Amino acid sequence: MAAVAAASGAGCPVAGCSKADFELRAAVATRRWDSWKQRHPSPLSEADRIEDLAKGLRDRFESDARLTGPLMEDYRYLATQIAAELSVGA
Repeated sequence: MAAVAAASGAGCPVAGCSKADFELRAAVATRRWDSWKQRHPSPLSEADRIEDLAKGLRDRFESDARLTGPLMEDYRYLATQIAAELSVGA
């Protein structure tokens, strides 16, 4: 949750703005991160895993992924911040 709150503080528009937002995004991200091996049995790069996390966040919080546009870069930023925290805990 700290990574999401920090991203919000840094101005990331997809990180949310309340403790409830941060908790929800952290829970969604952790679930997606932990299910990586089940969804991708063959090993891929760390960059692929972060991109998968960004897409998972986008899919959960955007009503239509096709309309995300430039916000996808914000999802990638958020995913990178979360991945750094989750990788340390691994």
